[in-house]
Amino acid sequence: MRKNLPVTGTEISFAPDARIVSTTDLDSRITHVNATFVEVSGFSEQEALGEPHNLVRHPDMPSAAFENLWSHLKSNTPWLGLVKNRRKNGDFYWVSAYVTPVYDQGRVVGYQSVRTLPEADDRDRAEKFYARLNRGGNPFPAWRRIGARGRNFAGIAALQGLTTLGLAGLTGAGGAATGIMLAAGLGAGFALAHGLTRRLRRVAAESRSFSDNPLANHVYGGDLDEVAQLATALKTQQAKINTILGRVGDTAGGLSHTASSTAAASDQTLNGAQAQQAEVDQVASAVNEMAATVQEVARNTSVTAEAAKTAQQEVATGKQVVNATAATIERLTGEVGQAAQTMESLRSQTDDIGTVIDVISGIAEQTNLLALNAAIEAARAGEHGRGFAVVAEEVRGLATRTQQSTGEIQSIIERLQGEAKSAAAVMEQGQNTAHESVEQAQQAVASLNTISDNVATISDMATQIATAAEEQSAVADEINRNVTNISDGAGQTLDAARQSACDATQLAEMVHTMESMLKQFGD
Repeated sequence: MRKNLPVTGTEISFAPDARIVSTTDLDSRITHVNATFVEVSGFSEQEALGEPHNLVRHPDMPSAAFENLWSHLKSNTPWLGLVKNRRKNGDFYWVSAYVTPVYDQGRVVGYQSVRTLPEADDRDRAEKFYARLNRGGNPFPAWRRIGARGRNFAGIAALQGLTTLGLAGLTGAGGAATGIMLAAGLGAGFALAHGLTRRLRRVAAESRSFSDNPLANHVYGGDLDEVAQLATALKTQQAKINTILGRVGDTAGGLSHTASSTAAASDQTLNGAQAQQAEVDQVASAVNEMAATVQEVARNTSVTAEAAKTAQQEVATGKQVVNATAATIERLTGEVGQAAQTMESLRSQTDDIGTVIDVISGIAEQTNLLALNAAIEAARAGEHGRGFAVVAEEVRGLATRTQQSTGEIQSIIERLQGEAKSAAAVMEQGQNTAHESVEQAQQAVASLNTISDNVATISDMATQIATAAEEQSAVADEINRNVTNISDGAGQTLDAARQSACDATQLAEMVHTMESMLKQFGD
């Protein structure tokens, strides 16, 4: 037998209305303990669970008591008895234990024990009785096996004997008469004792159907007769009620905690459901706005795609116009070049004219000199030279006018040459500008080609975006429907959460009421 050491001589007590509850499996390993067990034994729940129940056995307990316990449990009957238990620190405490099998679907699956504080007389009697058992003494002396009827008959017989002997002495009756009187008295006494104890014996016999344990009778009743049997039976019924109250109270305590936790969880669920409902409503609103935005994007993208196509067409037209302009500028460049060549030829011809004019001017100057010389000679000739002088004067006048005309022509030619040079310079500048215009036109064509390619890319992208936007719009509509369904589900969840919170509150109130009723019944 397991001996838990060390032990102290310190006894601890607990509240009279407290119930120590524990359960074990078929191997007597602890599967459940209540808070009172933890408080009184000193072992934590973690330390107790899975351990053999003799964890709290005190070495002063006789093995006969546990043999008596297991003989009842193996026959699937409850056991009632006083037990001295050891605390974790070695102190001890007495309990009145009621141990019963635990059934599940008609078969025993474990054992439960509900312990209460024993009465002081029972505790003292058990302590002396267990000490005698540990010393090896006879637990039940022969005289204690005499029932109430025998004890009553013995008392009546003794009284009858004394009375008969007294009467015989007073009357001087002989031995035969005294014997007859004594026999008659004993018969009457037995009949009286039998009659007086008949109902007691019948009730005691009936009580053995739920309590038949001489050890318990001695501990709780102080004897082995019918009165002790009835006292033990009454204790057994009280223990049974205490067990029911203890287990129900233990369960109610757990149920109360669970109900409180459920109520708190229901409140949290309700708050969460309300927040979820609000968020789902916001999501639904946002999805609606997103769907509208996506549809607007799809429309705008379609318009952009059409505008890109139009721009591409206009760019193509612009390319044609620029190409035509470039061709025209190239032709103009050629014509300006030809005009420049013509002006250069004109300048050369004016140079030739200038040369001729120089020759004419030289001839006129010489003619003027000759005319002057002729006039001088005519003057020398006198009258004979007068006619020649007139002619010479006319010739000199013609030469002078010729010089004047050639000078004017020379001025005109010089102006013409200057203007021709200016025109040639302007035409050369125009030709250069035309070349630059052609180059710029070519660059414009290249830019337009790039723009055309980019516009084509934009058009393709816009088309793809429009397609994607349409698909996104369809998805947004589907999301909107799903969010609507979620919103409906959230509303139902919110209703269920409200109902759950209400039910949890009612459950907590019912548990509180049940605990109050159990306390009243226990009192």
